[in-house]
Amino acid sequence: MEEAEEKQNALKHFLKATIYEEKRNLDLALKEAEIGREIHEKAYPEDPVDLRPFYTYLLAESGKSVEAEELARVLKKDIEEKDPAQMYFYWVALGFIELAKGDTRVAATYLEEANEKAPSPLFQVRFSLARAYLKSDRLGETVAELEKALSRYDDIRAAFAIWAVKAHYLLGLAYEKSGWNKRAIEQYEEFLEIWKDADPGIPEVEDAKERVKKLKVES
Repeated sequence: MEEAEEKQNALKHFLKATIYEEKRNLDLALKEAEIGREIHEKAYPEDPVDLRPFYTYLLAESGKSVEAEELARVLKKDIEEKDPAQMYFYWVALGFIELAKGDTRVAATYLEEANEKAPSPLFQVRFSLARAYLKSDRLGETVAELEKALSRYDDIRAAFAIWAVKAHYLLGLAYEKSGWNKRAIEQYEEFLEIWKDADPGIPEVEDAKERVKKLKVES
């Protein structure tokens, strides 16, 4: 994709950033996201959002909360000036920051706001909101968000491909904690089938395998 133009080239670097983030190489993830942002900003100078919500997420995950919060403030200002209808992306950024901090209650509040204000469902918001709910043992809400997220196929879900796969694992956890073992097994097996050729050592893959074995013995 070296010859790809504008949006497609920016997307390439965004996708590389998601891979580095999964490998927990956050420095390289931030570097790729920054390159993607620069390309996008040059091509679409009037877009107040570009890749900044995800860049905010990476900063927060890297422990750079102050920088993430400052970027969110600038994002809010730019949206207010250029396109107030996109303010939901500001709430997404704040939700990402609080989720990285471990404050799932506040994170859920921000992400719920983003969910309500967005003109159409955003996969990354539903996935992150489900993470916040699951960590707070709000199982019914976790299940609802993940089932909705996995029922919709669009370009945003495709862009967040790693999270799209992990959604099956998280849904399995929510089902298992709810006592719905058959449904949990189905989601774990779906997750493992998609990632049957995954790199070794991914914690969720190993955990899903053990959970399937345990649940089948208990069934």
